[in-house]
Order: sequence, then structure tokens, then C-alpha cells
Amino acid sequence: MKRGFTLIELLVVVVVIATLTTIVFRLAGVGRDSTARATTVTRLQRMENALSGYYAAFGTYPPVPLQGSRDIYQEVDYYHGVQLDTVNKQTITAKSDQNSKHMREQILAACRSQPFGAYFPFSDGRAAWVETIAKAQKKLAESKSGPFKNLSDEQKASLAQGYTDGVSGSSMVGSLSTQNSSWWGDDSVQLWRYGVMSFLLPRYLFMMQQSDTFRVEEYAQWTAYNDLPFDPDTGVLYGNGRVRDGWRKVRSDYHDSSGRDRWKIELIPSQAACARWMPNFENVCAASKEWEFFGTKIKGKQNQDHGLNVYSFPTIYSPGGKGSTSQQYVLDCITVKDGWGYELFYYSPPPHQTYRVWSSGADGMTFPPWTDLDTLTDQERSVVLKWTKDDISIMKN
Repeated sequence: MKRGFTLIELLVVVVVIATLTTIVFRLAGVGRDSTARATTVTRLQRMENALSGYYAAFGTYPPVPLQGSRDIYQEVDYYHGVQLDTVNKQTITAKSDQNSKHMREQILAACRSQPFGAYFPFSDGRAAWVETIAKAQKKLAESKSGPFKNLSDEQKASLAQGYTDGVSGSSMVGSLSTQNSSWWGDDSVQLWRYGVMSFLLPRYLFMMQQSDTFRVEEYAQWTAYNDLPFDPDTGVLYGNGRVRDGWRKVRSDYHDSSGRDRWKIELIPSQAACARWMPNFENVCAASKEWEFFGTKIKGKQNQDHGLNVYSFPTIYSPGGKGSTSQQYVLDCITVKDGWGYELFYYSPPPHQTYRVWSSGADGMTFPPWTDLDTLTDQERSVVLKWTKDDISIMKN
């Protein structure tokens, strides 16, 4: 006589399967976390090697200019990922979900006051790439799902207005006029963001590729952080020291169709020095395209990307801050992320003889190392210690 399973037996089998499934998923999660942690440690070690090479060459660690406030109470435009002029004194232990989210964004923005990545205008010929991004962003912002599903109609309309491509101008909604140089030298409209990678990579070799549209008057933002180099052929400053003529000549040598004069840019001392530590970046950088410097391909396998703001790839940026404009536009970016897909952080105060590079860990949350925890309440300190518990860092004191 055939005998079937009883109800109790079936329930036991279901419970056993559910338990085994839970165990498998937990082990898989542990495995993923271990892999992400190992990836992070490896990348931090490579950064340490590169930073040591930079220090040996120049006597300081990368003097990344402060491009934001270190104040954790500096308010942030959450939808555009930029700091505003106002402060928000809500506490770290804010109870409401909305206030808690804003406080976390403020803290992360303060931690990025010295950017890690190199952010720069995209090159000629990439207008189609930007337009594709703009259309995808617009479609996502208008949808009822995705990261913007909880935004108001007004906020969605703002995000969906399009981007400034900096090339075709009128082809997209909200285009800034590149003929008007008044915003070019305005710190609140930062077309170049000089992060750690701007110093560790040969910056002229990729920043000279920005669109001709961005070549306005005296190269205000570029010259603020870059001295006119010497021409290796003549030993005198490019353009005989005339800023506008000099940088035009540098660009001309870089874009020489025969490739005959490209070597001049590679031999500029600040560029040539980068070849020493370039192998450390082989296949580890996050970027929107493949880059090769001194024979080293630096783009690695992309990790998951968190959010669609200034820290994402491609980089969607809205100036914000003093003299702000609501227009959004796209910047190219080269940076380094941890194993969980979060961009690394950097802190080096003048005179740049010390530094700290760190990962926010699996939770994506951290806290500025320059903030004295003794100034916090016991409850706030407890929250901060929880945030930083899984941080991974390297430092030189």
C-alpha cells in the first residue's frame, strides 16, 4: 500500500528547506562582503604606493584644494548633490527619516570637501554620449519608479529639464551660454574639480581633451590651479608667458594631428613623474571610458553605482551654492571606488605633509576625521561610532 506524506512531514520539509536557503544566502552575503573588503584593502594599498611616489617626487601629498565646506551642518541640495550657502543645525540623531537622510548627506558632502576624483568637461565628439544620458535621466525622473519615485512633480520636472552639453548649446533644455565668460571664473560653477586623481594622473593628458567650447578668455578655472609649462623644445614658457596664447599652444601640441608634438606634453615634469606610480592604477579606476597613460590601462571593472548625483558615472552636476543656477550638465570623471561601489575619501590639511584615505565600508556612511568627537553628545557619539565601525583607512601622520 502506498503511503503519502503527512501534513506535519511536509511542514518539516518546508522548514528545513527554508532554513537551508537562509543559511546559503547568509553565507553568500558574507562571501560578497569578504570580497568587497579584500578589493578595498588592495585598492587602498595601491593608493598608498601612488601617494608615496607623489611625495617622493614633489615633497608633499596631493594639495587638493578645498572645494566645499568641511562643516557637517552645511546644508545640501540632496537632488543635485551639492552644498548650499545655508546651514542646518539638526542633530546627528535626527528622528524623522527625512531629516536623518539630509543629515547623512550633509556629513558625506563635508567628507568630500577635498574631492577624490578628477572631474572635467567631456571632450569633443561626446555630445551624443551626453544626450543619451540626458534622455535616460529625463525618462527616469518622469517615471513612477526608481530612485526618484518619492519626489514631488516639481522636483521631477526640475531633474527632467535636461543637461548642458557644452557643445551643441541649444540642443538641450537649460543650456548655459558658453559665450558668456562671467560664470567661467565663478567658483560656484566648477567645470574642473581638482581631486586626488587630478594630481596622481597626468592631468594635461586628459584635461586638454575638454571641448573647445570651454576655451573661454583666459582659462580662468584652469589657470587657477595650473602654471603655464615650459616648452621642452625651446625651454621658455609656452606662448612666451602670455596665458591665453600659452594654453592655446599647449592644446595645439596635444591635438597635433600627426602626433609629432604630443611628446612635449608627456615630458612636462609634472606629467612625466606620474609614469613612476602609474602601474598602481592598472584596472582599478572608475571612469566613463577607457584611458591609457604611459602604457597603463586604468579603467577597472565597474562596481555597482550608488545614486545618480555628482558621485555617479557619468557625472551629473549642478553648480548650486552662491550664485547658483538650476541647470544641470555632465562632467567626465576618473576616480577610485571601494569594493562596495562607494568613492574613496581624502583628507590632507596644509602643508600637506599628512593624509588620510578611507572607505566608508559596506554601510556607505562615515564621519569626518577632523571633527572632535568630544564636542558631540553621548547619543551622537554612539551613532558616529556605529557609522565608522566598518571604515577602512590608510594614513600618514
